[in-house]
Amino acid sequence: MIIDNFLTDEDWDYCYEFFKQGYWQFPNLSGMTGNQGWRIFNPDVEKAIGEKLYNRLDHEQIKTPYAVQRVGINGATALNESHLHQDGTSKDLSLIWFGSKEWKNGWAGALQIHVDDGIHRVQYVPNRAVLFNSSCFHIPETPSVKNKLRISVGLHLTPSNKWEYIYKERIQK
Repeated sequence: MIIDNFLTDEDWDYCYEFFKQGYWQFPNLSGMTGNQGWRIFNPDVEKAIGEKLYNRLDHEQIKTPYAVQRVGINGATALNESHLHQDGTSKDLSLIWFGSKEWKNGWAGALQIHVDDGIHRVQYVPNRAVLFNSSCFHIPETPSVKNKLRISVGLHLTPSNKWEYIYKERIQK
């Protein structure tokens, strides 16, 4: 499911203020090869942005209540490589929100979601959210433009007894 204009302008500005700060780091992720890109691992930032995204989910359209299992804040520039991965099981959902304020069609950066009938390519459009089954393999395309950060925030959602945002801090290894 693709949802354009996911956040209100006010909530998007709120999130973007965090992106403009010095929270970004370029970690060496355990067990991964290549230039993996930028991350924000600050629990306060993950919690705040995750809550804005979670609260925009349409509970009427998504019948089963979900809780947040993980919040991931990612940034990529030209030459950053990601990896094909799954976020969870077939019971879970993934929400990926495109948070960059400016992004042009020719800059690449689409999200590729691998499903039974092939690869679905979702163009990177600012303030677009993509909701899909967490068991689907997916990978962001590397941006083709230099000096522009392709920002995405992912929520790994797991079934719950009720709709309630409870942030679970990421355990660093």
